[in-house]
Amino acid sequence: MTARRGTTVRRRTAEQRRTAERRAGDRDRGETLIELLVAVTILGIGAAAILGGLMLAVDSSTFARSQSGVQALLRSYGDALADAGDTTGTGLYRYKACAVAGDFPAATAVPGVSVPSGWSAAVTAVRYWNGTGFGTGCTTGSDTGVQRVTVSVTAPAGLYPSLTRTLDVVVRRPCAAAGAC
Repeated sequence: MTARRGTTVRRRTAEQRRTAERRAGDRDRGETLIELLVAVTILGIGAAAILGGLMLAVDSSTFARSQSGVQALLRSYGDALADAGDTTGTGLYRYKACAVAGDFPAATAVPGVSVPSGWSAAVTAVRYWNGTGFGTGCTTGSDTGVQRVTVSVTAPAGLYPSLTRTLDVVVRRPCAAAGAC
């Protein structure tokens, strides 16, 4: 190797190179305690965020399952009441003029309708068609053969507050075999 004018080239011996490498290695001994604490803190925050998201997903799933269960029970009970009237009067519900909520069968007595433990399903109101709209009053002889029955289903409070849904079902008087409807 040639040296430029005015400069001297100093060559290191093998021993000098090893000593320099050892000194460089001494400076890079690993992470400090502060660096480790920062890394652990960042990992902890990330784990907390992931677990929080997971718990939110589980809670949402539970609430959605309750909602769909309430809707399914509401529909099956309402359908059973609407479809039950028949001309022979042997069905689940036989049309009764000026009926009240207590005249309808309980959801637990309806075949094919399963009410989970702690849940409630019942007829809460009956309104009567008067020719222009549904009214609350009915007198003997004024029943036109159409009733609007309000069915209510309530899931108990648990992870969320209790969940209540209602459905209005129209129940009609069956037509007599020889008479008009």
